[in-house]
Amino acid sequence: MNIPTTPRYDFATNTAYEFLIDNKLIWVPNIIKIMRSKGFIVISYTELCNQIGWDSINLRRLRHSASAITRITNKGNYQVWYNELTKKELPKSIGELRFDLAHELGHIELGHLRDFNLSSVNLSGEIVLEREADCFARNLLEPVHLISMLRLKLMDKSDKHIELVQSLFKVTEPAAKVRCVGWLQQSDYRYTSRENRKSIVQLLTPRMHWFTWYKKCRNCGHETLDPNIRYCTICGESDFDTYSIKNFIRLQKERGKNKMIYPGHDIDENGKATVCPRCGNEEIVDGEFCKICGTHIVNRCTNIEGNNYDEPCGITVDGNARYCPKCGSETTFFQDKLLKPWSAIRKENNTEEDSDNQNEVAATSQPTFEDPFAENDKPIDISDDDLPF
Repeated sequence: MNIPTTPRYDFATNTAYEFLIDNKLIWVPNIIKIMRSKGFIVISYTELCNQIGWDSINLRRLRHSASAITRITNKGNYQVWYNELTKKELPKSIGELRFDLAHELGHIELGHLRDFNLSSVNLSGEIVLEREADCFARNLLEPVHLISMLRLKLMDKSDKHIELVQSLFKVTEPAAKVRCVGWLQQSDYRYTSRENRKSIVQLLTPRMHWFTWYKKCRNCGHETLDPNIRYCTICGESDFDTYSIKNFIRLQKERGKNKMIYPGHDIDENGKATVCPRCGNEEIVDGEFCKICGTHIVNRCTNIEGNNYDEPCGITVDGNARYCPKCGSETTFFQDKLLKPWSAIRKENNTEEDSDNQNEVAATSQPTFEDPFAENDKPIDISDDDLPF
């Protein structure tokens, strides 16, 4: 089979979306993990040279030959070697590594080595195949349908919009700029088959809940995806941060910081504690009270008869809820002192963090660069004939 004279962009686009659909990948896929799960050997240039005993001269020549190389062994196994350093010999960003590896995955999934009887392919090889692999990587990492679902401006090439796309999809600035080219977005959208278009939207829709339902309490830091919540179930406040296109970058940077997990009690599908929160009785029977100590075993809003501001409520809530998400009233578990106040939990957590920080400072050593991916534990099947120079 001869290499095509023009890139098959429709083929590359649909192959990328079929890969997302078949592997049920929802946003920012972990390329290295995916490739290794398929049995591919993925290894950095440095690790490769260390394993097979190449000296620094060969390593330098390898770095200058290509950003990444995909080859197929005589046994039909795929190997991907990637350059983890920039031309200035600084560690590449995660965005750069992800695109390089997605590009190489494109060569494999598009059948470039298999269909055209090639033993290896690299970023300086056949231009038609390179463009097809670029198209695959672009649609794998930055699905145009997700951009449409987010209601982003398709032709907005402003610095702010590029930064947003870069943050959304964990890609480099150049990759974000390419994705913001209007005609390219429209062509990728048009190339996608109707069946794949429908399937990719169904796949990505659950991830959209982070934009439509996500809330983070500004007071205690509790996060929730409950679309109907009016009051924080941990502290009772009604002041929330919500995801939107405007504040996405800020919230992404803050995510993980000051995040609190507030403990509670395990409950079943009926909202009843599986074990009495006070005495530990495991023989839970009908009713809402423990037969041993009389404690509430259902965490419920205490606003049963209504108050001056709300109608009667009394809904069943989660096992760690201190307050009702509907009316803000205290819950039975909190009134019975079966749950600690959120401020006490945070104080305990801060004390533990201070202790951990002191231990980390004492154990700190000179930082070194580490491969951001897991180590490769498979033997490398390679000989001098496989060198790209």
